[in-house]
Amino acid sequence: QDLDRISRLARRNLASDDQREVAETALKVAEAEVALLRTRIGYTEIRAPFAGVISERRAEPGDAVAAYTHLLTLFDPQSLVVDLSVSERLLADLDPEATVEVRIDALGDRPFRGRLGRVFPTIDPATGQGRVEVRLEPLPAGALPGQLCRVRLGSPPRERLAVPLAAVRRDRTGSHVYRVEDGKAVRTPVRTGALLGDAIEILDGLEPGTRIVTRGFLGLADGRAVREAGPSDGTP
Repeated sequence: QDLDRISRLARRNLASDDQREVAETALKVAEAEVALLRTRIGYTEIRAPFAGVISERRAEPGDAVAAYTHLLTLFDPQSLVVDLSVSERLLADLDPEATVEVRIDALGDRPFRGRLGRVFPTIDPATGQGRVEVRLEPLPAGALPGQLCRVRLGSPPRERLAVPLAAVRRDRTGSHVYRVEDGKAVRTPVRTGALLGDAIEILDGLEPGTRIVTRGFLGLADGRAVREAGPSDGTP
């Protein structure tokens, strides 16, 4: 208003150019102060970068917090993925185009369809497993972060030599089984592979058709006589 008034007076030669310039400077300073205050007010507003659901709130309205403080945790339900660990021996066999079957315990026994998303390029040296993401298509209603999922991955079939998991014994020297040879137990070191349900893959140490001990390990030692369990022992 001062600038408008002085500008009118200057046109009538009733105000000097210096007075008009002072008024113009005062207006620019005021506009800069308004912009600064709007910026400061903007820091008090929390705007989500996407539409989602707040899963955690760490601050209350009116709290004074430092810059970069974790205030809220927000997740997008449509971006949920199944994160699982897969043995390094199976990663190379995964078919990226195959349909993945997913069951979510909280949603019952109904299977849901999914597809492989990202396959992470690193392996955990402690576990020998890599990470894989599975995307559900579509995302089922009721799916939430942290739910337990059971995943069946598709891979091309191939022959594997496997033995019952209970047949493999482990000690400080490594894994071994007891072969049955001439009625005696023969301790045989083996190198194991993927876990296949109740069985485990044998990569080295056994030949197909080898008879091994699968139960009765109490007191069993290398060279000790063994006998085949029959129907009366409750085994096939």
